[in-house]
Amino acid sequence: MAVLLGAGPALAQRADGTYPATLACDAAPGARGVLRAPATVEIGAGRARYSIRSEGGTETGSGTLDGRQLVLSGRGRGYEARYAGEVRGQGGLLTGSHTGAGGTRRCQLLIGDGRG
Repeated sequence: MAVLLGAGPALAQRADGTYPATLACDAAPGARGVLRAPATVEIGAGRARYSIRSEGGTETGSGTLDGRQLVLSGRGRGYEARYAGEVRGQGGLLTGSHTGAGGTRRCQLLIGDGRG
């Protein structure tokens, strides 16, 4: 997801790209089992977009990359999503949650090689 060892435009340019990712979430309240779904994260010029496809539909969102810190927010069917974490090299691990009418569940978004 990112190659950010410090701040500055040259390093931000190296973070630009499209990265494979995997979302893993605790079981939703009232559901059986965890959610695991493939995702794509795109970074460009300090901004990010993502898309996650699962059996329940598609979650999409956007965010910002400030130095090494990536913050994403989005929506899926019936819930809001937030993730944040550090990225560097070719990946990162963001932690976050899905919050909807049924409650909140914890999630992790593993980006690229995950070594953030």
